[in-house]
Amino acid sequence: MPEPIPFSQALRERTRVVHEKSEGAVFMQDLMAGRGSRDDYVRLLAQHWFVYDALEEAERCSPMTLSSPRSSLPS
Repeated sequence: MPEPIPFSQALRERTRVVHEKSEGAVFMQDLMAGRGSRDDYVRLLAQHWFVYDALEEAERCSPMTLSSPRSSLPS
């Protein structure tokens, strides 16, 4: 049986590629360089709220570790 890993570690490993791609998006580059508007930032936060709400709910409902072999992580 694979050794359990912390949920935060599994999430970081499984979303790394997508996260790195999003950092290269023109929208994110503009926002981070101060070229985005306040409304752009508010919309981004509103989109992220649903993601973080789901993550917090999952944390409340399940153990903090996953028993997933590292070899099954998407690349």
